[in-house]
Amino acid sequence: MLRPIFMAILVSVMVLGGVLPAHTDDRDKDDDGNKTGHRAILNAVNGGTSSSNTAHTTLRSEHAAQNTAQDAAHSALTQQLTDIQAAIASLSTGGSAQPPCGAGTGAQRFVVSQDGMEVCDNTTGLNWEQHPDSILRNLADALTHCASLVGGFRLPEVKELISLVDYTRFNPALPASHPFTNVQSANYWSATTDAAAPTLSVWRMLLNSGSVRNLANDGTLFVWCVRGG
Repeated sequence: MLRPIFMAILVSVMVLGGVLPAHTDDRDKDDDGNKTGHRAILNAVNGGTSSSNTAHTTLRSEHAAQNTAQDAAHSALTQQLTDIQAAIASLSTGGSAQPPCGAGTGAQRFVVSQDGMEVCDNTTGLNWEQHPDSILRNLADALTHCASLVGGFRLPEVKELISLVDYTRFNPALPASHPFTNVQSANYWSATTDAAAPTLSVWRMLLNSGSVRNLANDGTLFVWCVRGG
């Protein structure tokens, strides 16, 4: 009676002996699969990190380019202001004993004439129309108009127009204390031709901002006459 029981136990042990190695092989295969999965995840993470680093590098390069462009624009603006100040200084009469606009006017930038027709600028010694008209003229008519005024008036050079400008103000870009009336926040002719095309274009000033640029001489603009200088 014990023999059948013993045989059954023996068979079970043999079966178990065959099954356990098979399970071990399955676990090894599972471990290999897990390792492969982990490697794939790490590769994906590393790939994402590499892409992020590339994006950051690109952004830094774009940022640097923008900063360079802004620095160049700022330098150009600074140079423009320096040129404007130099133009104004070149018009100055220096430290004469008597102010250009007459004795006792040294504390004033602008001095209105007794007849109210013109304004003397103590900074430059130039005399401007106090009330320029609002008629649009072509360049030839602008030159003729100024020459027809009593007192030796003429069309101003662009640097003379610039000498009136206050770049901290807008619309028009004139000093707060200016006594002029009827000035337009628009384009005004100058007598300064464009060196690159002297027969085709001249410099003009946009009085709302004080900006200057060359313009074809076949248009119509406002006129502000000056004398002296």
